[in-house]
Amino acid sequence: MNKPSREDNRVDRRGERPAAVILAAGMASRMGLPKSLLPLGEKTMLQHVVEIAVAHGCRPVVLVLGHAAEELRSSLPPDLMLRVRTVYNPLFHLGLSTSLKVGLSSVPIRHPCYIMLADQPLVTDELLKALLTTYCLTGGKTVRLQYRGQPAHPVLLSPKVRAQAFAISGDRGLGELLEKSPEVVTLSVADRWAVFDVDTQRDYALLRSVYGRRKHAKLRAD
Repeated sequence: MNKPSREDNRVDRRGERPAAVILAAGMASRMGLPKSLLPLGEKTMLQHVVEIAVAHGCRPVVLVLGHAAEELRSSLPPDLMLRVRTVYNPLFHLGLSTSLKVGLSSVPIRHPCYIMLADQPLVTDELLKALLTTYCLTGGKTVRLQYRGQPAHPVLLSPKVRAQAFAISGDRGLGELLEKSPEVVTLSVADRWAVFDVDTQRDYALLRSVYGRRKHAKLRAD
């Protein structure tokens, strides 16, 4: 296999392909069911997220499972699963930090790494490219998205900040670490839906409506 060239816009400044960690281990207590299994069009929300990470060229794509692990694993097409590394977090009930650390432990330390959520099915390849471009232009700093002043995912973690993430504990994510670190830059985005995550049934209904409109607009454009 040929090594990716520096002209490839999916490699970092050292020629390393970013990895992706997709967090899908949570119990979705506010929804009452595994929300990443909810359908969006002909696919589940989880499948949309996994496919965009694979299509973007992430190596590896690590899917962190916990609650309803077998249901989520079996929901994905076999050919797609061949391109995904699944890891199980037995401590998922102790909070988000445990899944984050399990996922990051499965990625080579030299690789920058996207942290993606399984309930953000409208993330685009263009958004991931913008994160990677900013990472390269800033000399390899972690890039955090922001929509109307509010932090959002995905996040592109540098190897340096990744190492600090292992000190996080409990039901906490990257927020506090990213706020305090001088190794983090912010990228503002205008597309609300590319960073929209589903927490409630109302969110899901809204997402389905937007997805339907976008799909219809794309069909008309084609």
